[in-house]
Amino acid sequence: MTCLVPRLTGPRRCIIRSLDRSLLFALRQTGARPQELRELTWKDVRPDHLLLWEHKTEGSTREPRIIHLTPCMQRFFAVVRKRSKSDHVFLNGRGKPWTTNAVRLRVMRLKDKLGLSDDVCAYLIRHAFGTNAILNGVDVVTVSELMGHASTEITTGVYVHLAEQKSHLQKAVTRAVSTPPAASRDQESERRPSSQTGEAAPPARPARRTPDTRRAAPR
Repeated sequence: MTCLVPRLTGPRRCIIRSLDRSLLFALRQTGARPQELRELTWKDVRPDHLLLWEHKTEGSTREPRIIHLTPCMQRFFAVVRKRSKSDHVFLNGRGKPWTTNAVRLRVMRLKDKLGLSDDVCAYLIRHAFGTNAILNGVDVVTVSELMGHASTEITTGVYVHLAEQKSHLQKAVTRAVSTPPAASRDQESERRPSSQTGEAAPPARPARRTPDTRRAAPR
């Protein structure tokens, strides 16, 4: 299937190679729950956001779920909407709405093809969105709103923890491959002459005085 979204240049560049792959791309761009995009219909789509009246936290928030769209996703929806003949936005390769099992099988094939670990699933794309947002400096309240959490406790307990762990491990791996400071100094001092180490040179020993064995001339 041909590309539905033309290639963009600069920081807004995105490539949607086929309509069935666009669901995975949209998950990464929006941080939405897989079910929210599987069941998405065109009546929920606005120019710069998605408006969902039925969602996971509607019972506690009593408000619609608003999913904000990146410029790339705004263009995607604008292009696909003109060509779509279905009420549902995201369709699989057969032109049918996605089901839970179809998404699971799609991810399984990708795991086999790319050699990914067994615990990879579509929901991890949402986790990546939240974790990267924290790592990039987005505050917890904003991340919580973007992801549709009922409170910031979930954001703090899951995504802030994951971000801190990733940052900690990144620093640890850098330290693991670095030369220990003490060993580095010892090796450097062995390579350089003592006159270049910056240490004070030991004091020079006084010249040894040889006794005069000659006899004094008689007066």
